[in-house]
Amino acid sequence: MVRMTGSHQLRHLHFRRLPETSKAEVTTYLASKQVKAFVVCSNKKNMRRYRNIRAERMGVKDWYYCWLTRVALERASHFVWKRSMQKFGAPKRMKIIFSERGGLRVGQIGAYYNWIKQQSLNDNLYLPWGDVEWETIHPLLLSKDFARNLDGLKLADVIASAFFCACDNQQSGPCEPEFAANLKPIMACYPYNDSGRYSGYGVKLLPNWSKAKLGISQQSVFRRYGYPLQLWQKGRHWTLPPSPWER
Repeated sequence: MVRMTGSHQLRHLHFRRLPETSKAEVTTYLASKQVKAFVVCSNKKNMRRYRNIRAERMGVKDWYYCWLTRVALERASHFVWKRSMQKFGAPKRMKIIFSERGGLRVGQIGAYYNWIKQQSLNDNLYLPWGDVEWETIHPLLLSKDFARNLDGLKLADVIASAFFCACDNQQSGPCEPEFAANLKPIMACYPYNDSGRYSGYGVKLLPNWSKAKLGISQQSVFRRYGYPLQLWQKGRHWTLPPSPWER
C-alpha cells in the first residue's frame, strides 16, 4: 500500500509508529478500497505453558502460529469458495503469502495444513467445529515475503495493528477501538450484505467471549462488530445461535 501525503509517498508503513491522526487517516483510507479483510484476535495469555503434543510429534515447532492461520483460513477460504462458486461456477484457489518473521518455514506450515486436510477428508478432525475449504488451497501457492515488498502485506499489518490497538491495554497504552472500527466497510461478514454478521466470521475472538474475560474497554471493539453473538461453522454453513462447540 502506498499512501499519498502531499507530494510524498509513505512506502514503508509502520502503523504503530504513526501519530493518532495518521492512524485514523490510514484506516479510513483503507476502508474505501475494494478488499475484504479477516482478523483473528487471540489472547495468548491463556496458552501459557500449554503444549500441543500431537503437533510436536509431527515436527511442527510453531504449531500455535500454524493453528491461528488455520482459523483465519477457515473463514477466508469459505469466502473465496462461496464467491468463486457464484461467479465462476467452480472453486478457485487462493494465493497465500505469509509475512516473513524469524524462523518462519512455509514448508512446515504446508505440512501442517496437509495433516489437517487428511483429518478432514477422513471425517476425523481433532477439532471438529471448523474446517478449511480445501478446494481453494494448494501447497504450491504458499509463500512468504517481507512486508516492505508487497502492498498486500502492508495492508494486513495495518489491519492487525488496528485491532491490536483496540484490545491491548498494556503494550500500546489504553484501548483505542476507533481505528479498527474505521475498517468495518472492508471486514468480511456473512452473508455478504448490510445485514450480515461480522462476529465469528470476519472478526474472530479467541478464546470465546465467555472465556476471554475481557475488560470493559477491551470489549468495545468486539461489541461494535456484533459480539457476544457470533457465527459458528457447520460444514459450509455458518449459523446463529452458537453451537455447543466453543473455542
